Amino acid sequence: MKKILISAILLAGIAAGCMPQTETFSEIYGKNLNKVTEIHLTNGNGETKTIKEKSKVKEFLANLKNVKFIPDENQDKGAGYTYSIKLFEGKTETLFFSTNRIKDYNYHSNPEVSSIADEAWAK
Repeated sequence: MKKILISAILLAGIAAGCMPQTETFSEIYGKNLNKVTEIHLTNGNGETKTIKEKSKVKEFLANLKNVKFIPDENQDKGAGYTYSIKLFEGKTETLFFSTNRIKDYNYHSNPEVSSIADEAWAK
């Protein structure tokens, strides 16, 4: 019985360690945001807008970098998003994420991210 309890505790600890923690966008990105040269925004209808102007790229990332992403307990792949966003350094895609999913993990949809994307979309 003791072995089963210890095994269960170990498995729970391992599973908890696999879940991402609450982090800011810049922590999740893990690279120098100043090297991003292009952003592709795709809205839920499939329309895409490309941002290449350096000042607009910088503004978008400055608004996003401190936004906190809280992992969702439900890690089943869902469908749909308000926006998907691709970051590029030159021609190399460095990150693809949506308003509720980054690096294969689900996060609680943060209205701040949608708001930042809405603002960039409108410009």
